Amino acid sequence: MKKHFGLFSLMLLLGILLLCMLPFGLLPRWRDQAQQREARAATLQPLPQVATVQPQPGQNKQALRLPASLSGVHETTVYARADGYVRNYNVDIGDKVREGQILAQLEAPELEESLAQAQAQIVSGQASVQQARTEVLRAQANVVQVQADIDGARADIEQAQAERRQRDSDAQFANRSNQRWQALLKEEAVSLQEADQRASTYQGSMATLQASDQRIEASRSKLRSAQARLQAMRSEVATAQARVDSAAAQVGAYQAAARRIERQLEFLVVRAPLTGVVTERNIDAGSLVSAGTAKPIYKLASVDRLKVYVDVPQSSSAGVAPGLAAEVYLPGSTRTIKGKVIRTTNALDAKTRTLRTEIQVPNAQGLLAPGMAAEVNLQIPSGQPGWIIPAAALTIRPEGPRVVVIGPDQTLKVQSVQVGADLGKQVQIVDGLRGGENLVLLPTDTMVDGQKVAVKS
Repeated sequence: MKKHFGLFSLMLLLGILLLCMLPFGLLPRWRDQAQQREARAATLQPLPQVATVQPQPGQNKQALRLPASLSGVHETTVYARADGYVRNYNVDIGDKVREGQILAQLEAPELEESLAQAQAQIVSGQASVQQARTEVLRAQANVVQVQADIDGARADIEQAQAERRQRDSDAQFANRSNQRWQALLKEEAVSLQEADQRASTYQGSMATLQASDQRIEASRSKLRSAQARLQAMRSEVATAQARVDSAAAQVGAYQAAARRIERQLEFLVVRAPLTGVVTERNIDAGSLVSAGTAKPIYKLASVDRLKVYVDVPQSSSAGVAPGLAAEVYLPGSTRTIKGKVIRTTNALDAKTRTLRTEIQVPNAQGLLAPGMAAEVNLQIPSGQPGWIIPAAALTIRPEGPRVVVIGPDQTLKVQSVQVGADLGKQVQIVDGLRGGENLVLLPTDTMVDGQKVAVKS
């Protein structure tokens, strides 16, 4: 019994030792064999074939070609400035016109009748003014005559007053002489006849004095009458002058009305406001037109210089400034027209994220026309030349733009990059590349870091 138990313990111990040796012996061998099988399977399965490209250095100037549209530097719409009928029109669409040239002639018979009436009213009013002025002159002459009468009356008063003073002195002397002679008569020193003679002389002096007073009063009455007539004549002058002013004001109103009608008649002649070409005509002979902006009768555009409008993408807008050279191409033509940027809106369109830019080009030969489509080539200065790669070498993943770089051992590395300008079939990379990298063309979203590939020859 003990012998069988010792044999069993020995076999158990050997089994445990064998199990402990398996990880250090058999398991590594089994793992190496599995790796060898996987390597043989990988060798038998072909690696993905990829084409490569290397980034090219960017330029200091970015070439940008964009669609554009042409319009006149100066475009204007001509409206009728007076109501009337079209008598005739002298130009049609496509005709070249000069500033001030007659485009059309309108007619308005009622305006001509109104002008004749206003002119007749002017003549009648001027006659009324002349008549009123004659009345003023006559009244002024009467004022002068009455003023002369007043001066004469004042002179008569002064003369009469001087004579009265003399007569008063004579009367006083005669009175004193009479008193003395009457005293002497009482004393019987003189005769009665001599005393009566002195008394008669005194009475004559008093009568003459009274006559002087009456003459003074008559002259004063004459002065008051003349002064009253002077006031009346002055009122008559003022009234006549008021009639002159009223008639002159009426004439002025008639003349203003006539000038207004004459201006309206001048508006019947429609003239070109600028030198250019007729782009639209909306009238025919006999048609009725009305003053105002409801309907234009002509549209004109200057064509010696044209404006070219182009919308520059936000990525290139920073380098666009007045004075930047531009080349304009017409579809189907090899001719290049040189111009330059005149102005920009200095603000990007919120919807398109583009900068509206105005370019002007000469058109002395008239080869261009407003409304044409064109293409514009701009050489925009680039602050970051960066690297230029094909757009097919760029992949956009949820985490951002990426390129796939092939290492020396034919393994892949997914590289983050910053995109600059979109050049159509090419893109500008401003950060993430150093140059000289081999980039995968047409990378797929399944490519990952460390993946092995085969480069196409």
